[in-house]
Amino acid sequence: MFQATEAHSELKRSTVVMVHQNALAAGLYPRLAAESNVAERLLGGGARVFAEIHARAAELLSELGLQPERHTDALMTFSGGMQQRVQLARALVDPPQLLLLDEPTTGLDPSVQADLLEVVQRVTETLGSATVIVSHDLAVVRILASRILVLHHGRIVEEGISEQVLEDPQHPYTQLLVSSRLT
Repeated sequence: MFQATEAHSELKRSTVVMVHQNALAAGLYPRLAAESNVAERLLGGGARVFAEIHARAAELLSELGLQPERHTDALMTFSGGMQQRVQLARALVDPPQLLLLDEPTTGLDPSVQADLLEVVQRVTETLGSATVIVSHDLAVVRILASRILVLHHGRIVEEGISEQVLEDPQHPYTQLLVSSRLT
């Protein structure tokens, strides 16, 4: 599944990988196929056998819910949620110890958000990687985070177990965030 192959060193496994809120701003190539965007990262990691690169890229994209018939489509033809999946597949070429997700569902419609969150949950559980999520969307935080740090003006104002912070916020800013969410 999302495991590092035997050829990957522990050093590669110790990397920090970031998934940006805008997949195209993250260095993906809009005119290249989804598979090529993932293959580029594999090549950068030293892979040189075309068949293995193709197979690994296809495997990652399929595991993240991209239909095989779309693997060779240009990234610019994909929706935002599908671009996020390609970005995540690329990030998982060398499974990280720390996965940073910056507003992973911004600009996605609710059904696409739910589907992407399901994928992110599955990936993080499978990898056993630590995951840091930066989000203003408390529904996303509630689904993905086991612990929360609330920042206000660059300072931590509250921290704790997610359910505790969201159900019984102590700091006025956290109370404002929780009370202002749409229900």
